[in-house]
This record gives sequence, C-alpha cells and structure tokens, in this order.
Amino acid sequence: MKALIVFVALCFSALPRAEAQTCSATISSVDFGSPDLLAATPTDALATVTVSCTNIPLLTVVKMCPGIGAGAAGSSGSARLLSSGGKTLSYQLFQDAARSQGWGALDNTQLGSVPAIILGNILSGAGTATRTIYARLYADPSATAGTYVSNFTGNQTAFSYSALLFGASTNCTGFVGNAIVQDG
Repeated sequence: MKALIVFVALCFSALPRAEAQTCSATISSVDFGSPDLLAATPTDALATVTVSCTNIPLLTVVKMCPGIGAGAAGSSGSARLLSSGGKTLSYQLFQDAARSQGWGALDNTQLGSVPAIILGNILSGAGTATRTIYARLYADPSATAGTYVSNFTGNQTAFSYSALLFGASTNCTGFVGNAIVQDG
C-alpha cells in the first residue's frame, strides 16, 4: 500500500505548476511588390509569424493556434481581398509551400484551417518558434493600377494558446485557450 501512495504522490508532483504563461506574437508584412497582374501566373510572397512564450512549466509545451482572419478588405469565398478605393484583388495565405492548405481563423474556416505552433523548452521555461506564411496574389486581367492593401486589426489576428502536457493534440480545431489579439 505504501508503494501505491508514493507512486500517486510522484504522479501529482510531475503535473505542471499553476503559473501563467506569457506569450507574444508578431507577423511580418506580406509584400507582393509590383506584380504583373495581367500575366497568367500568380505572384507569390512570404511572411513570418514568430511566437514567444515564457513561464512554460516543466514537462509541458505551449500550443499556439494563430488564427488569421479575412482582414479589413474582407474575403470572397476562400480568397482574401486587397482593396484600392472600390477595386479589389484576390489573394490567399497558406500553410505550405505548395500553397494547397489555406491558413484560416478559428472563427472562419472557409479561409482554411489554423495550424498549430508548438513551443517547448523544458529546461529554461521559455520558447520561441517561427512559421512561414506562404502568400499568393492571383492574376487579374481586369486589374487597374493602384496600391492595394488589407489591414489586420482587432480580432483579425487572434492567437489562442495554452500549456499542455507533452503528447497533447496539435490540432487547433475547437481549441480554446488564452488569447492574444494583435492590433495594427
């Protein structure tokens, strides 16, 4: 009986401390440059999302679910829009270099799913991770010259995160955690 009690006590001592994780996130701008929209080929660009967390308890990881909404210019179906006055151009953000998996938001899966970013450093209690965002601007023969933009403010970039034991699900579907709402 004593062995069982010691084992149970050891199991509970391995649980993470109840300490608040502090996380931050930044996303670099997507810049398509001066594309030839009359060409039959799309224009590709890259951006980077960087997440950093501190106070990661021993034997845990932080799962970050970086949801990126449609932006101020909105979306049409599964494509985001850039606007210049009343004119729009279609573009999309992707999780993969082949640009086949759209990057969406937890509240807008029509744009794509939300990939998980896993941070874990069981020795220092802190971690940083980066993930590439692959962007594609679609060709549009009817496009006119202009500066096309879409700003992401308020909950357009809402990142949810939580500390989890190693081996926990890396799926962001239905995930609820602490939130970072980027503004700007």
